[in-house]
Amino acid sequence: MGVIIAIEVVLFLAIIIFGVYEYNKLYPSNDANTPVPSTSQSNAKSSSNSTSPPNYANLIANLPKNQMILDLPEGKSLYLRVFSFSSGNRVWDKEFIVGKGTMKEGTLDSPEVTITIHSKYVNSISSSNLCDVMGNARKSGDLGFESSIDYMSLAWKYSSLMKYKSCFS
Repeated sequence: MGVIIAIEVVLFLAIIIFGVYEYNKLYPSNDANTPVPSTSQSNAKSSSNSTSPPNYANLIANLPKNQMILDLPEGKSLYLRVFSFSSGNRVWDKEFIVGKGTMKEGTLDSPEVTITIHSKYVNSISSSNLCDVMGNARKSGDLGFESSIDYMSLAWKYSSLMKYKSCFS
């Protein structure tokens, strides 16, 4: 019975990973100097906080309290990169290392997981709405996800986050 459940879990994770893989093929992230179509700039109007500058101090105070971040596996970190656009090009504003209940500004040399999000969402993120904000950013094309590890390893190492898969799809 245990073997059947283990096989079902592995198949379920494989389906999730394949979905993320297909999503990344449809919506690849842009490099810093890649021109962005003008529609991406018009999306900035969709956020109620787009006129005020991003409050990174509030982000650092609120994001580690979010349940998704608290559910990160011990010893694993996410690399969060925040960008904006200048003259049609992506510009990296801030970079953060997010761990289980922690967050600090900084860079990672070889991150396993990198999440990119437009700076217009920074002021919207609270300790309780990360999934909603990420869903809105994804729908607008303002959310990116990259992994340096294969999808099976990703699903295994970050299995505690599988309950949040709807935030990314």
